[in-house]
Amino acid sequence: MAFRQSFNQSFSGAGMLLALVLLAGCQESSAPAPTKTTARAHNDAADPIRQQLQRSSTAGVRTGMGDAAVEVRFALSSAPMPGRPFGLTVSVLPNEASMNLSVEVPPAEDLKLAHVAAPVSYDKVEKGSIFTIPMEFVAATAGVHIVSVTVHSQIPTGSDSVTYAYPVLVGSAPVAPATGAESR
Repeated sequence: MAFRQSFNQSFSGAGMLLALVLLAGCQESSAPAPTKTTARAHNDAADPIRQQLQRSSTAGVRTGMGDAAVEVRFALSSAPMPGRPFGLTVSVLPNEASMNLSVEVPPAEDLKLAHVAAPVSYDKVEKGSIFTIPMEFVAATAGVHIVSVTVHSQIPTGSDSVTYAYPVLVGSAPVAPATGAESR
């Protein structure tokens, strides 16, 4: 019994920490359509565009066994609320050249993909490129929802896929003040 209570308290604290981290990541996005930026520096870590992206977005969590040499980052453009569309910009950063790179968003329970700006497939991808894909989702309920993004990469020696996950905390709708209530 003590273990369960301790576990529940720890889980609750972790949930609050997750909520704070996700809310800190909410920011305005100015990219209305997918964009491609080719890194200008040979050293990707020294590229100012890549550095800015790393400061203004959150790295996705790699899931599964894929080995595709790509990084995926996420940036919320608005605070997610149940039943209302919210923006999420997905940035794909390939770490090696490929003949084709495509991005797929598998369906999720209680989270509907409302809009993806096309294209989500790119040919002749250069190492150091940055692909920014604005997406719009609608969550049916409040709580933590997981957005998954799968990137398929085709290189001369074969193809591979990797999936990244990003938790999104959807808040509850604000409660409207009762009409006729006196202010004090």
